[in-house]
Amino acid sequence: MKLLFFGISLTLFLSFNANAIERLTDDEISQHEVFYKAEKARKSADFRAAIKLYKYAYSEKLNRPVALKGLVSTYLEADDNFAAQQFLIKDIEKNEFDVEARILLINVYLDSDSFKEAEQQIKIAKNIAPSDWRLKALSGNSYLLQSKYADAIAAYSECLDTKDCSSEAVFHRGLAFYNLKQSDRAYADFKSVYSSHSNQLELLIPYISVMHSMNKYDESLAVIQKCQSVDSTRPECWSLLGHYYVKQNNLVTAAQNFEKAVKLAPYNFEMRKILAGSLVQIGRSADADVQFEKALSLKPGDIEVLRAWVTSLKARSMQSKISSVLQQHYNQKIPNLWAAQELAHAYSIIDKKQNALDVMESARDKLKTVDADIYYSYFLVQADEFSDALKVMNRSKIEQDRKNYYLSLIKSLENKSEKRNVSSQDSQVPDKVNSITDWNLPKL
Repeated sequence: MKLLFFGISLTLFLSFNANAIERLTDDEISQHEVFYKAEKARKSADFRAAIKLYKYAYSEKLNRPVALKGLVSTYLEADDNFAAQQFLIKDIEKNEFDVEARILLINVYLDSDSFKEAEQQIKIAKNIAPSDWRLKALSGNSYLLQSKYADAIAAYSECLDTKDCSSEAVFHRGLAFYNLKQSDRAYADFKSVYSSHSNQLELLIPYISVMHSMNKYDESLAVIQKCQSVDSTRPECWSLLGHYYVKQNNLVTAAQNFEKAVKLAPYNFEMRKILAGSLVQIGRSADADVQFEKALSLKPGDIEVLRAWVTSLKARSMQSKISSVLQQHYNQKIPNLWAAQELAHAYSIIDKKQNALDVMESARDKLKTVDADIYYSYFLVQADEFSDALKVMNRSKIEQDRKNYYLSLIKSLENKSEKRNVSSQDSQVPDKVNSITDWNLPKL
């Protein structure tokens, strides 16, 4: 999660003639011209040149605070957090009461997830400047990045009790409420700062999600459109628009937007999963199969996707495909009872009863649940392994009344099977397949 860090933004009011500056020699470069060239280099990703210029400005004391902020920002953009930390630590050693440098260092620590170090610096800085609102907000940032949402809310609220606290604290507190699923409070915070932060996707995306969770779909449309105008390549904007159209029951347009999202984020598992389900809804089953396959390649063995795919295949009576999909994608090392019994059923249909039993026995041994005992016994009976089914049920920790029911059922089916073997022509002997429907299998 990237936050809007307090106290680190650069505001350089520079308006120079670029051509004139290029003609200046090093000896003639003035304070503002150094910063102009440094910013120009930083924005063009010439980080080495920017760092050299900011260090020059810092060493010559050409507006030291701006030079320090520019240098730190450049290090961060160049993904060199360590260099930024070391420079700031040396700077603070020269003046341990410099709160501005400590605030920069706190931001750098937070950017590299060094929370212990950040909180230590916050504590020191608060002793130096106890009324500085930025330190309260930075405490909130630290908690938020560590998913300590209740603590983050408390810190941001303390900051907001001061008259100078920035609107970023409201936005970040909204994020904490959002993660705690306190939608009404998140919505209130997001809405209050929307006008001042409407160009920041970090606000727009959770704001839209909160509105959808509160069924405010009509209100969300304008914010979705703003999201797309800020960055049309951001996949979340298209995905959220897809959800809007689902609510409007315009499933074709919804699927088209989900497809756009996936094109922009082809390795996003959740978006693949949503697209697959959307394609099933509009009857594009073959395309859905492709998306289910790709989703499982991103998250192998995911039961939710596997279940949705098998359900779609069942609706098309594609039993052979079901068997193939389950054999390929069900991970028996991480057993799931629903997937295990589906695969066992698929094996049973093609008369691979031993394969079915192997799958169920493996799942039962790993899961060690009553439901697994019941399903394993069911498939043992399907394979006419009545004595083994009785052993499984006798050893099961199922409550006694249910155990007695299944034991009685197994014995009854065994007797009918024996009678069927003696006189297969006797029309009074019920068929085993019909009788086994009394099994009352647990719903999965």
